[in-house]
Amino acid sequence: MSQDLAGGSQGQFLITLLFICDMLRVIVKDGDTIEKALKQFKRKTMNTKLIKELRNRQEFEKPSVTERKKKLKARYVQKLRNESDM
Repeated sequence: MSQDLAGGSQGQFLITLLFICDMLRVIVKDGDTIEKALKQFKRKTMNTKLIKELRNRQEFEKPSVTERKKKLKARYVQKLRNESDM
């Protein structure tokens, strides 16, 4: 059990989250609520796209699969654009 906690992707995930928290700083002024500070923190993390990168790194994806997904997304976007033009 100690091996599971010490190594693997969970340890890397925790370190990465600590790294994210160190990079992003939210200054809470007098009178601001914690909800407002959390909203600001979430907005900053979404803008840096770090959460998306963390999800992508959880498991390895072959380059061919990544390329296939990009092509499917491009087809979908093109289809939406063609439908909106009509």
